[in-house]
Parts: sequence; C-alpha cells; structure tokens
Amino acid sequence: MFAVPPGVVDWIKILCTWQSQIGLEIGEAKVEEECEQGRIESAKGAYVFQHRMVENCCLQGSLTAWFVVLSTSIMDSKELSVDEIHNLVSYCKTSAAEETNQSPQQWSTIANQLIQTEEGLDAEVLDLLAVKMYKSKNFEKGFEIAKRLRALFPSDPRGPFRLGAYFSYKGKSSTAGPYYNWKLAMMFYGEALKSAFQLETQSASSSPKVSFLGKLSTQALQAILSCARYTEFDCIATELEISGLPEEFWPLMVPWGARIREAVLEAFRERGEPDTSTILTLHSRDRMCFYSSNRKKFCKLPRFFRWITPFRMAVMSTPRNAEDIEMLVALGIENVVTLTKEEPLRNEWFGEAITNTFMPVSNYKAPTIAQVDNFFNLFENAQGATLVHCGGGKGRAGTFIACYLARYGFTGVPGTHPRYASSSEIINIVRNMRPGSIETEEQERFVSTFVKELWRRAESGGKLILLPEPEPEDSTNFQLQVDGDFELHSCKLIVCCGIPGSGKSTVAHALKGRGGWVVASQDETGSRDACVTVVSRAVQHGKPVIVDRCNPTVSDRTEWIEMAGLSRNQTLCLFFDYQEELCLQRANQRLDHPTLEAGRARNAVRSMQKSLHRPSLIEKFGSIVTVRSITESNLFVEKMVGCCKSGCEKKVASSSSSSHEQRDEKLAKFHKFPRTRHLMNFGSATRDDLVMTSDETNAFLRSDGVNPVMVTFEEKVDGANLGFSIDPDTGQIRAQNRSHFVTSKSHQQFKKLDMWMANHREDLLTVLAPSEGGCSTSGRSILFGEWLQATHSIRYTHLPDYFLAFDIYDVVEDKFWSRERFDKIMKQTSIHSVPRISVDEISEDMFQQLVDRTSSFYDGPLEGIYIRRDLGPFLLDRAKVVRKNFITGNTHWTKQMVTDNVVRWDSQDGNS
Repeated sequence: MFAVPPGVVDWIKILCTWQSQIGLEIGEAKVEEECEQGRIESAKGAYVFQHRMVENCCLQGSLTAWFVVLSTSIMDSKELSVDEIHNLVSYCKTSAAEETNQSPQQWSTIANQLIQTEEGLDAEVLDLLAVKMYKSKNFEKGFEIAKRLRALFPSDPRGPFRLGAYFSYKGKSSTAGPYYNWKLAMMFYGEALKSAFQLETQSASSSPKVSFLGKLSTQALQAILSCARYTEFDCIATELEISGLPEEFWPLMVPWGARIREAVLEAFRERGEPDTSTILTLHSRDRMCFYSSNRKKFCKLPRFFRWITPFRMAVMSTPRNAEDIEMLVALGIENVVTLTKEEPLRNEWFGEAITNTFMPVSNYKAPTIAQVDNFFNLFENAQGATLVHCGGGKGRAGTFIACYLARYGFTGVPGTHPRYASSSEIINIVRNMRPGSIETEEQERFVSTFVKELWRRAESGGKLILLPEPEPEDSTNFQLQVDGDFELHSCKLIVCCGIPGSGKSTVAHALKGRGGWVVASQDETGSRDACVTVVSRAVQHGKPVIVDRCNPTVSDRTEWIEMAGLSRNQTLCLFFDYQEELCLQRANQRLDHPTLEAGRARNAVRSMQKSLHRPSLIEKFGSIVTVRSITESNLFVEKMVGCCKSGCEKKVASSSSSSHEQRDEKLAKFHKFPRTRHLMNFGSATRDDLVMTSDETNAFLRSDGVNPVMVTFEEKVDGANLGFSIDPDTGQIRAQNRSHFVTSKSHQQFKKLDMWMANHREDLLTVLAPSEGGCSTSGRSILFGEWLQATHSIRYTHLPDYFLAFDIYDVVEDKFWSRERFDKIMKQTSIHSVPRISVDEISEDMFQQLVDRTSSFYDGPLEGIYIRRDLGPFLLDRAKVVRKNFITGNTHWTKQMVTDNVVRWDSQDGNS
C-alpha cells in the first residue's frame, strides 16, 4: 500500500500558498538561470522550482522525483545553496525520465489524505488539487474536492467555477443522460460570477485580486454562453432536465440578479450574432419549469417559453394565472405584450413590477406593420425584458419574433439594414428554434412584406416622419375657445365630438381619474344601448358623466341631451378639431384600442370625417368648447377638475372665479428651475453666468437682526436638473429637464429614469400630491433635484441613488419651500436629498475652504456649494459658489461617451 511520507501535507500547503502569493509562471530553465546567477535567493528559488516540479513530475509520472523535491530541498533552515539546487535539478530530471508509470493513482492517494485534513486547509490548496485532478482526468475526485471547496468557502468563486467545469465535462461526455449536466454547469458558473462580482466590489480597484476576479468573471461568462447551446439561460429548465436532478442542487436553481443578467447580455452582444446552426432547438412539448423556493418544488411555465435575446426579448404561450406572471417577474420580464384578441389577460395580475400591453391580433392572422412598429417602440423604451405571447406561442407570436429578428437580430441591437437578407431565411431560423412557428401562409407573406419594408426604409433613410402635435401660438398665455356660457361647476353632461384618434378617451379618463366623472364609452361597453344605460344611471344618481363617442352628426348629439333631460346650462359639447392625418397617425400608434387595430384605422377615420358636422349652440348645448392641441385639452381638464378631486366641488364653487382662473393659468404653465447667481467668482463663471456685484454679495450675506432668516449651505452636485410633477391630463407623474419633459428614451443619461420613477412612485406622490384640508393638492408642487446617472464633469463613485432632491416649488404661491419644510416632507420618503454642510463662521476665506472640501460622493473636491436664505416656510433667495476651473479643466461631458456614475445601493438607509 502506497503511503504518504510524513510532512507532505504540510508542505503542499506551503507550496500552494507560495503559488497564490507569488503567482510565478517561471519555467525550469528560467529558475536554474536565476539561481545560478544569484539573482534570486536560494529559498525562493527552491520554492519556485518545487512548484514547477510538482506539476511536471505529476504529469510525467515521477512521484519519486516529486518526493525528492519535498524531502531533500526543504530542510529545517529552508535554505539551499546554488550548488545544491543545481544538483537537485539534475537528479529530478533523471528520476522523472526513469519513472513514467505511477503518478495518477499515487497523486490521487495524496489528494485523499489532503481532503480529509480539517485543520488549516485553505481555499488555495483545494483549488489547486481540483485543477490537478481535472488535468489528470480524475474528474470524480476533482468534483469531490470542488464540492469541499464550495462548502468550506461559500463566498469564494473558485468552488462553483470548478463545479461548473465538472458538469460541463459531464455534459460533453454523456449525451444519453443525465440531462441536467449543462443546466447545473450554467447555474454554477452563474454562482461563481455572483461571488466574483461581490468580492470585486469589496476590493480596491488596483489590487491584484480584482485582476484575478476579472479574469474569472470573463471565463465564467464565456462558459455560460457555451452552455446556452444546450440549455436555456438562467434558472429555468425543461422537465427532462429536472428529472433525476438531485435534491441537493434544487436551491441552486434561483433566478440570477440584475447584474449577472446585464453581464451575460453584454457578453452575448460582444460575441455578435450566433451561428444559427448551433442555436438550441426547443419543442412546444419541452415544458420549462421554475423552482419555487417558497413551495419547495418545480412549477411549470406556460408552454414554449424561450429567450430570443437573453433578458431582453422572450416569447411563450398565454399565461394562465397570476402565479405565471409572478414567475415572469422573477425572470426579469417587465412588460407582457398580449396578442390574443380572443383572450385579454386580467388586469389584476399586473402591478408596478410588470405591465401588460394589449395588441390584439386575430388567431391565425397576421398583424399590421403599424402594430409591429409599436411593438418595436415598446421594446426599445423598456428598461427590462419584454415578452410577447399568443395562444400557443407559435403563429402570431412567432410572426412578431420573425420581424424582431429581421430588425434587431439575436443581439437585440438595431442595425442600419435588416439583419437577414430574406424572409425565408428568418422563417427557417425561427422554425428551427421553435418548430411549428408561423402557422399560416398569411403570416409567412406578412414576414416577407415586413422585411421588404425594412429594406425600403433603410434605403430611404430609415425613419418614418411623423406630423407634429399642434400647439397654441402662445403656449404661456392662451384661452380655450368657448361658445356660449361656460358654467364650470353646473356642468353635468359632456358630449364629445371628434373623429377616431382625436383624444376623446384621453380626456374622458383624465376626468374619471381626477374628477370622479363617469365615462360612457361605446368602445368599452360594446354598444350604444349600453352607453345609454351608463348615462341614465349617472344622471339618476346626480353624477357627472362624459359620453366618449365620435358623435359626428347633429342627431347623434341631440339624442344624448334629450335622453339626459338636463337643463341647458348643465350640458357641454367638447369638440376635438384636428387634422384627419394627425388623427390617423395617432390611431395607428395606439396599442390596445378595443375596436381599431393599429394600422387598420384609415377607413374608420376617413368615414367618420366625411360624416362629421361641426357642433353649434342650436343643438341646445349650454356651451361648446373647442380644443386643437394637447395643451388645450389639458387646460380643459384642469378647469373641470379644479383644485380638488371628487368630493370637493362645493369648496371650489365657493371660491371666486377670478382666483380660480389665475390658479389654472399657473398650473398650465411650464415652470423651469430659475438660474442661480454666483455669490462670488473664483474663476469658474462664464460671460453668460449671473454674478452678484460686491454690494449684492454683502446684502445677501448680511442679516438685519430683526427677521429670523435661516442660512443653509448645501453641496452642489454635477448632473442634470430634473423636476417631477403631476400631469394634469393623465394624473401620472412626469419629469422635466430644463425646458422640456423627458423619459428614458429622451437621452442615454435618462435611460434608468422610468424605472426609478416606477420604484419611487409612492414617494413622489407623497411630495407632489399631499392632502390639505381633505382636498388633494395634486399638481401644485414640483420636486426639483439633480439626476446623476451619467458622469458629466465629475465621476461619482459612491452615490446613494441616481436622484438627489434639493427643492420643492409651490406653483400657486410661486415660491420655493424652505429647507426646514423641505426636510420635513422628504423624511416621509426614501428619496435622498443633497447633503447640508455645517458652517461656523461666514467669510470669503471660508467659501474658498468650502469648495476645496472633499465631496460626499467621490474622493475629490466638491463641484461647489449652494447657499440658501429662508424666511418662514419659503425661500428668500439662493446663490452658488463653484470651485475654480470646474468645467474648463475637463472635457465637456456631452463630447464624450456616456459613462454611468456608481451607485452604492448597499449604502442606502434613508434620507441624506
């Protein structure tokens, strides 16, 4: 029986430690040369040489030589002379040449003894042993060692990485099963990636450890992409894959986090379009399963789930229940596009984490080009993944996916030209991935038509030119066109008049959401008789009602007046006076209209336009209001809603009409954040900046000793000015940047804005729509702050969030809140604010010292400081001081590629 000499285990640990610390890759000849010329000390030379000889001797089968290295070279003094090392090299080479038939079994015996050693066994030793086992083809022993490494050092990425390598080997070598090898390989590589990312975040950016972790992460990502040729991305697995899956590995089957998904998608895109002959084929019978950690079992996803672009575009059959939607959320799906005209999904299944877009297409039919264009807009504007489904996930959904591949390819990145030359090539690819897809000749013809349309657009410049939305000539000072007596608070019936796409439903639902109006919509109820019932019940119960129909003729409109039986001053006709082409454009962009599919509205619009008769007061309306722009529609809603939601009408009615109109005008205006003057110029102000004179500076800093003015100093941060307010039309939260409204698609620096707003919706409502005296003050406030996703001139490395608030503007009072009042309401939210700076004494030297201070958000100087003077609940004035050469010392950020600042999510603990 082969025995391991005493002390070998200890010395293997020493060798492994040296290997990890030195990281040397010096060959035998180099070691000899270095030792002979005395350029390295003998002990280090011996250790380095031992490391090389251990590897070489084991591979060549010379265990004797290996023992000689250990027992002869390592003496109590741990020192060897140059002559001794030279003689040792010669002896070991001779021994290695003589013995060629022993190593694998004997090395395995040493490994057995090592892995049974409990005390002092470190990760480096186990990792080296696992690698040696794999190299010597002893995969089962390597697997046991890797499991030991993962169990003893759960935060070390090498354990799961070696296990991933083991299951990859098993997958390659055994095509007959078990079938879970590739899935386990992918999940272990994902676990290694997660651990590597966590350790990388905790380590200094310049440390050798970060370099090693970066290499391991790269290898893990490439290994995941290789596994994807045999199994689906992330934790979902087929029924065949989970059959026989040992229960000890079930907890491994959990969804990846956002960072892993982003890294996999980036690596997938960097690799470029895949070889379509190697793409995994999955049949509709290959049901995907998802492990529920709560229920401790695998649950089946709807049939035919498949990632087309990992974590950006997916496809499947119809979801069956709310549990299916919950599984989609866990997989990172944020928008579900429903094509089943015959079976819309239930609204209660969805919430803030995931939305549903209804884009109805009849079974076995093809969509319209406008519907596919709208689908692409949804995809491009989405922060997370989009999933499209039809009944079985084959015909209608397959058609959309074929069009998607033509436009974006598998990487999900649009090209200047279609990704594939012909529709037949695309259809074959889709059917190879998902047999049975694109079920009818009509759907095949549509794919062909759409590919030709993409080529036509590419050759003509690529983009569809849209008609601009009309606006009043003077958007800051306009009035609604009103015929008759517009008695605001006596109105109980509004009859809409306008062709499809003119905005009737938008206004109706804005009044319903904000003013408590009842909506009678034939599109929603399905018939005119049902609308009559809605109007009758509303009138009987004394509720205001709006008739959301086209009502193009005089008889259409007068029937509603006669049926309601209201007095003349209680009725109003709202006339939407728009161009036919603009309404057609709008109708074709609507995603989920219950009766008019996108792309098929032309006949309805033109027919309704021909029959349209302009309303007049002869029809017994108390007044007729004409709107020709979204701005005018918004103002009409504001006037009807007033300053309160439903239930506050009496309070509104009692206020004076003049003050009410003044308030409406204020709410309708666009309120930019005002320019801030420089208190003093240290060299950063430009000729366009506002700079105080010395007298103004002295007056700003001086207190009269009577009025209790509060002076507050704040850090000025370098980002994009952003204001949040409530849209008076829809009641939704909107964001403005300087003089225009923005969304995630406005610019790369706002890419994460929509997601941030969704995550902080309740916080924003707390600030923007507080309740005072039982009435909502919605629309009265604007929350201003700095949006810091993109690096401008300063690269922030530890921000608490992408947005830092610094001011609240009261639209009605036309004043900003004091910092004390601002802090009080912000403490009720999780939104972070710019930090205050404590100051003992105010002087010019003090300002210079302040701007030289280190920022709270990176290891460098502040951009500058804000100084605010508050009196009571409002701001009196503000000024700023910016450090010298702030912009001139850097290339302006708009001339560079957009780089994101770093947010330390784990540092969030409330307000700053």
